Amino acid sequence: MKKFKGKVIKGHGLGRKLGFPTINLESMEQDTDGRETGVFVVRVTIDGQMHWGVMHAGQTIKGNSSCEVHILDFSGDVYGKEVSVEVLEKIRETWKFDNLENLREQIELDVELAKEKVLDLK
Repeated sequence: MKKFKGKVIKGHGLGRKLGFPTINLESMEQDTDGRETGVFVVRVTIDGQMHWGVMHAGQTIKGNSSCEVHILDFSGDVYGKEVSVEVLEKIRETWKFDNLENLREQIELDVELAKEKVLDLK
C-alpha cells in the first residue's frame, strides 16, 4: 500500500457537476511521475479524521494529469488543507469516455464497487 500527502486545490468542478464531488490534490512529493494510474479504493485523513474514498489518478477528460478523490459520504470545505491518502486497492485502469453521461455512469459503478470493498476492509 502506498501513502502520500497532498494539498487540496481547486479543480474544474466536473466531478461536482456529475454528482460526485472530488478533492483535487497537488502532490507534496517530489516523485509523482512514477505514480501508478487508475481508479483506487483509498483512505483519506483530513484533520485527523479518516474517510473512505475513490481516487482517480491519471489523465482527465481535458487531457491533463490529475489526482482526485471522491470521499464517500462526506461534505465540507477542505480547500488548502493537507490530506494524507492511503491507496488500498486498484479497482480498474483509467479509460477514455465518449461522453459525460458514460463517465458519470462509470463513476457511479466505481463508487458502488468501492463501498462493497470498504465493507470487506473494515
